[in-house]
Amino acid sequence: MSNKIDEDTFKRFSVRLNNTKQSLEERIDECRKKVAAIDHEVFDLETIEKRLDTFVDFSGCKVCDEMLDLFVERIIHRANDEFVWVMNLSGNRSDTRKYRIMEYCKEYSEELQSDETFDIVDQFMISL
Repeated sequence: MSNKIDEDTFKRFSVRLNNTKQSLEERIDECRKKVAAIDHEVFDLETIEKRLDTFVDFSGCKVCDEMLDLFVERIIHRANDEFVWVMNLSGNRSDTRKYRIMEYCKEYSEELQSDETFDIVDQFMISL
């Protein structure tokens, strides 16, 4: 733009645009910090473990049905006998009836087969 407008106008615009850019970058950094703090709270496994220990006795060999009702929102069966357990760790029961439908559309069924659809916190194998 320096060839299209005079030098004074260019400098005024440059200063204003640089100030705006700096302000926007600072706001973006603040938002990123807030999101990181929220993500840390949501996926802080020690806090989740403590919360679960207050509700459920894990000393036995079987997870009680009440725990499943309270924390497991739904279980999705995928290829190769893989299951995705969608958890609700808030401790408040969710309305799982919204998932009880006759059949998923093809696009949604395919989406459920991808790990990118979920925020996967942990993976483990259960031997038969």
